[in-house]
Amino acid sequence: MLFSYGSGCAASLFFVRVRDGYKSTECVKMASDFWTRLNSRTKISPAEFDSWMSHREANFGKKGVEPTGEINHLFPGTFYLTKVDSSFRRFYTIHKPCYKGQSLSKKFNWSGSLKP
Repeated sequence: MLFSYGSGCAASLFFVRVRDGYKSTECVKMASDFWTRLNSRTKISPAEFDSWMSHREANFGKKGVEPTGEINHLFPGTFYLTKVDSSFRRFYTIHKPCYKGQSLSKKFNWSGSLKP
C-alpha cells in the first residue's frame, strides 16, 4: 500500500503488486527509500506554489495543450504529462529512467476524458 500526501490539499492511496519475475527491482528499491526521497524534496514558497497551480488550472480540461515548465525537480522514473491532443488523449514520458530497460523514447498515453 502506498500513500501520496499530495500538496496538503489532496492525497491518494494506492495498492501496488509487483509480479514475480519483474525485470528490475531497482525502481521499486529506489521508490521504497522514502526517507531519502522525502528529505530531498524541493521547498518552494506558497506564492510560487500558487503560481504553478494557477498555470495548471488555466490548462485543465483543455485539448491541444503541451505543458511547459521545469522538470528537473522530478524524481528519476517519474512519468510526466507531455501533451493533451485534440481528442483529449494524454501523453506521458519518463524523467530520467531509473533503470536501463525503462525507455525515454517510448510514449505512454491514456485515452480517458478530461471533461469536468
